[in-house]
Amino acid sequence: MSRHASGLNFENTYAFKIQADFPACFVLNAAQRANSSEAISSPHYLDEHVHPLRPDHVVIQVGIVDCAPRIFKRHERKILAFMKQIFLLRKLADQFIRTSSRHRLAITRKRGLTLVTAKAFQQHLQEFMAECLACNENCGFTFVNIPFPGKSFCDKNHNAASLIDQYNSILQNLAHQQGAAVVNLHSFTMSNPDAVLPDGYHINAKAHAFIHETLFTRLKSMGL
Repeated sequence: MSRHASGLNFENTYAFKIQADFPACFVLNAAQRANSSEAISSPHYLDEHVHPLRPDHVVIQVGIVDCAPRIFKRHERKILAFMKQIFLLRKLADQFIRTSSRHRLAITRKRGLTLVTAKAFQQHLQEFMAECLACNENCGFTFVNIPFPGKSFCDKNHNAASLIDQYNSILQNLAHQQGAAVVNLHSFTMSNPDAVLPDGYHINAKAHAFIHETLFTRLKSMGL
């Protein structure tokens, strides 16, 4: 996705560049903020982006939202969101969130929460790919794995690097089973830490350029 506040414009994204490379094709950038394997396998996402288009090739780039350590469970986030809607409870909810955030490392160490479990992550992706193939049996896939986390992200989230490795292994295995390729963004960002934004997990124009170059070579080799 573009991140204008961080200097990443639409024209720097790999989806924009791939469209320029292949003007006869229609490239749909179906990215969305806080995207996850659960989101892309949902009926709404599939009906919006997959079913009507019957894609010839799909680039799957999800994972950090799924595996990033969490402070709160789902129902706890819902309770806090409800409290913030009530004037008398809003300050209490905000104070609780701020206090928890200051102790994020200790809380994530104790609770060991992720948004999506590793098992569910794999299942969601399998369901998503099955839907793509149901629309077009010749649909191809390329995975972009999760980048190597920056120090600022690891300092705030217990076991973040290990979780990323675990979920990237799932992506690698699914790619192998499907005969798909993996753009190894993790290895690239490990060697090029300046390709990750200061938050330690979003990528900048340098990382997009790497993904574009790798993806362009793959698509050309497939005759697109």
